[in-house]
Amino acid sequence: DQDPVIRAQAVNSLSYLDKDNAAEYLNRALFDKDVSVRMNAVDKADGNRNLLEQAASDSDPGIRSFAEAKLAQLISREQRYPKK
Repeated sequence: DQDPVIRAQAVNSLSYLDKDNAAEYLNRALFDKDVSVRMNAVDKADGNRNLLEQAASDSDPGIRSFAEAKLAQLISREQRYPKK
């Protein structure tokens, strides 16, 4: 779709409704030309280290900062609750 608002909403819906393919949708959204779509993808990438690491190298400083903060939260959570 040409409208970034629609694309951002699609990221929300697809990542929620289709958990099996959520990472694929979010990965594609991380390459969207619109910052709001990419930001939304980072917001929905909770728990996905690969997506957050990828977003941490985005061209937009706001997205990089948000991805780095979410990545730090994920790492902290992993350290507190290590997988057995």
